[in-house]
Amino acid sequence: MRPFAIRFCEKVKKGNPNECWEWQACRSNRGYGYIRLPGKIAGGIGAHRASWILHNGEIPNTLFVCHS
Repeated sequence: MRPFAIRFCEKVKKGNPNECWEWQACRSNRGYGYIRLPGKIAGGIGAHRASWILHNGEIPNTLFVCHS
């Protein structure tokens, strides 16, 4: 399997640095992007949470990561 960061970046349409990145892959019933994490057989994580992890590391239990 390809590295998670590469898989993630292939699914994002980046525009102006001050604008949101548009998710180009799977979406939940509510329209939010999601991606499977390495080593997981089923389910996934929100694309916004995956982006946080890639850029900042693990999400602290005290932090609520929103898609915006």
